[in-house]
Amino acid sequence: MGFTFDDTTPDGASSPISEMERLIGKDPRNAERIFPYLGGEEVNTSPTHAHHRYVINFADYPLERRELGTRWIGATEARQKEWLREGIVPLDYPGPVASDWPDLLEILRANVKPERDRLGGNSVAEKRRKFWWQYGSSAKDLYRAIAPLERVLVRSLTSKHHASFSLVSNTPLKVLDQTLIVFASDSTAYLALVVSRPHEAWSLFFGGTLEDRPRYNVADCFETFPFPVNWEADEDLERVGREYYEYRAGLMVERGEGLTKTYNHFHDPEKNDPGTVRLRELHGAMDAAVLHAYGWGDLVDAGQTECDFVPDYYEEPAEGGDPVPKSVRYRWSDATRDEVLARLLALNAERAAAEGRGGSRSTSKA
Repeated sequence: MGFTFDDTTPDGASSPISEMERLIGKDPRNAERIFPYLGGEEVNTSPTHAHHRYVINFADYPLERRELGTRWIGATEARQKEWLREGIVPLDYPGPVASDWPDLLEILRANVKPERDRLGGNSVAEKRRKFWWQYGSSAKDLYRAIAPLERVLVRSLTSKHHASFSLVSNTPLKVLDQTLIVFASDSTAYLALVVSRPHEAWSLFFGGTLEDRPRYNVADCFETFPFPVNWEADEDLERVGREYYEYRAGLMVERGEGLTKTYNHFHDPEKNDPGTVRLRELHGAMDAAVLHAYGWGDLVDAGQTECDFVPDYYEEPAEGGDPVPKSVRYRWSDATRDEVLARLLALNAERAAAEGRGGSRSTSKA
């Protein structure tokens, strides 16, 4: 939190937004290293997934230039790498260093360095103590992968509702919090597949929980999931995914509600307003398109994909009382869910055998 500007952080762990504005007013160059900061909280609660936090980002810049008795220009590549590993470079180093922005560096020296100095003694902690002005983890491969995209598919690591995937703007460049799972895709066919009930059944079966909320684990829920063959070329998937996403986005803006509240209504038997009913219909159409992409249209034709408000479990009753339904969701019957899950498991096993691999990894990459 010492890197961030945020008026909502308790105990003053972040610098206030007013301080950010003051520093930019003092020296407009400070804006070069301050970025919007987006996490799972904003994705779940903001109707437009808008950020309200900012963060200082010095990337992998060295700390400062010093008189080292030698020059960067003309030094061997090995020597240059050694200087970068130390974070201190000669005076003629041509690239940016963190001390080029002294106002921002002073904030990190006061708010981040003391915390880093208290870290334990393993190699990761040692590196974080040494490079206290840099993030503990930079996810360079992620940012390279999403750089060409105007928007990317994201989901909070922990969310009350499985369907809380959304597309968020990738311009201007944002710093993405570790609580946010980012998929390097802007495809609405991709969105349709991961939001759909087949993927929900798979994720709830393989994933974990945090308190009473499902936790979407990438290795267990996503990397194992058997996507349909040639889904990228499925125009129907792209169409239904786009229609669903655009309607939901408009509904959230109209109501001023984020994903969590939108899906609270979606799964509430008492909520039958036109907007919620229409979203349920579009979700059903999206599920049907996904099942057809697998070649499982027989389930749709047989009427097995109709949804109702079904409890996930029952609370233990008081002595002599009836079981109390809990966690009611608008979903398939248990029988349909189990049938689809069984087909997905069989498909995954079939692909594993064909590829000569063990375990349950699949070809789910975008």
